[in-house]
Amino acid sequence: MSTDRDTVRADDRAAVDYAAEAAAMPLWVAAEIDMFVAALGGAGRVRAGDGEHVSVDGALRYTETYWCEPALRAVLADAGWIVEDMLRCTGRPGDPWLSVRARRG
Repeated sequence: MSTDRDTVRADDRAAVDYAAEAAAMPLWVAAEIDMFVAALGGAGRVRAGDGEHVSVDGALRYTETYWCEPALRAVLADAGWIVEDMLRCTGRPGDPWLSVRARRG
């Protein structure tokens, strides 16, 4: 599998943007991330990709955020987690995920 230079550059720019957003993250968001990861025993998975998807079901509105690996690593590190392992996996065809194992730093 090959990756072209434009894709790598775009991922690098996205990681820098996400890292800047993480640096401005309110403390309550960092606390929510801590509780979420701790409740999962230091492991979890998130959708891989870029941006977000909004869906509406009646009165409920769901927003799903997609993560690229460098940005997710930066957000977890800024929240005080040490990523031990991050793997790319696929659920259904065309449904990419990042599987993460981390421990509190």
